[in-house]
Amino acid sequence: MWLKCAYNGNIYCIACCYHSPNPHYDHSLFVPSLIHGIDTFSSKYYNEYIIIAGDFNSLDCTALESQCGLVQLVNDPTHGNNILDKVFTNRFDLYSATVGKSLVKTKHHSVLVSAASSTHTPLPRRTRVKVYDLRAHNIDFLRWSISHCDWNPLFASDDVQFIYDRFLSNVQMLIGQCIPAKLVTVSPRDPPYVTPLIKSLLR
Repeated sequence: MWLKCAYNGNIYCIACCYHSPNPHYDHSLFVPSLIHGIDTFSSKYYNEYIIIAGDFNSLDCTALESQCGLVQLVNDPTHGNNILDKVFTNRFDLYSATVGKSLVKTKHHSVLVSAASSTHTPLPRRTRVKVYDLRAHNIDFLRWSISHCDWNPLFASDDVQFIYDRFLSNVQMLIGQCIPAKLVTVSPRDPPYVTPLIKSLLR
C-alpha cells in the first residue's frame, strides 16, 4: 500500500509491504511493482522522500538498491538470525533504524525508524536525465526529415537573429519528432560506469 504525505513542503512516498513466505501470487512481480511505484512518484515529484518498510521474508530486494538507489537501514536480525523486516529509503542520511523487542506477541522484533543526527551531510539528490535513442535508423530518419523540411520561411526576414532562432526551433522540433527519448533516474549511488545511456539500455 502506497501513501503520499506532505509535511513542511516535503513529499513523503511511503510503501507498507508484506510478502508472504508462501505467496499465491508470482513472487517475481513483487519488486518490479515496487519499482513501478517509485518511478510513478519520481516522475511527479523531484524532492520526494521514499520510504519502503515491511516484512519481506526471503524476497530478494537487491534491485531496490541497485536500480533505485535506496538503502536498507536495518542491520540487526528481526526474526531469529534473519533480517526479514526491512526499511528502504533514498535519504539514509536522515534516518536510522533500531531493532528491539516487540510489545505484541510475535516472533518478530520491532523496528523503530527515527531521525538521524543533524550532523550528517545531505547527499546529492536523484535526478532525471533525458536519454535519446541515437541508433542509426533514427538518425537516418532525422537526416531525411531535415532534407525534406521547407526552410524558405526562415528567409522571409533580414534579421539574422530571427533566422537563427527559427532554425534552432525547427531543428529541435524535428529532433523531438524523429529521435525517441526516455527519462532515466540517476542516483548519486550509481557507479561512474553506469551512465544514463547504460541505465536506459538495461531498462
